[in-house]
Amino acid sequence: MIVRAKAITKERGILTGESADRAIGIIFFLWATALSAYVYIPIPGTPVPITLQTFFVLLAAALLRRSDGLAAMSGYVALGALGLPFFAAGRAGLGYFFGPTAGYLVGFVLAVAVIKRVMATQHSERATLPTLIVAMAAGIAVIYACGITWLAAITRLSLTDAWRAGALPFIAADAFKLATAAVIAQRYQAWRGRITC
Repeated sequence: MIVRAKAITKERGILTGESADRAIGIIFFLWATALSAYVYIPIPGTPVPITLQTFFVLLAAALLRRSDGLAAMSGYVALGALGLPFFAAGRAGLGYFFGPTAGYLVGFVLAVAVIKRVMATQHSERATLPTLIVAMAAGIAVIYACGITWLAAITRLSLTDAWRAGALPFIAADAFKLATAAVIAQRYQAWRGRITC
């Protein structure tokens, strides 16, 4: 009877325990990334501000399944594009993608895939702290690469000048966010007993 009940539940599309947890994870990180965009610190001389978003991108990649992390970040970008005030300083809409910082949004999505790829090379249910640090560093590198390339294209800066404006001022803050996210992810996965890929 229990097996039959589970089958009926799945057939009717009712969320089971695991699928409910996954849905909650996606929604949580989508909203956390959106709300963290309001932690906004302008930097003189560059259109790129410091926000808390990178921290939640790294955590989403480390703690969610690959598909769920991609869903969270893709959903965040899509909803912001549709008009919800999800981008830095509460901005939104398709017009944001013609601005100088849109490349970082693309980087958020790609960073999840890269981080999961690096984590998968460990061949273990639980990623070690060094692996998490390396994976997250690779993710930040992807975010920088996308952001700098787009910034250079929109502002017509050289890649060197775009690096100085779009990455160099943020390395220290991102290193702190990376270290914090890696420790939280490592402790969380130890508590849960495993981490999903």
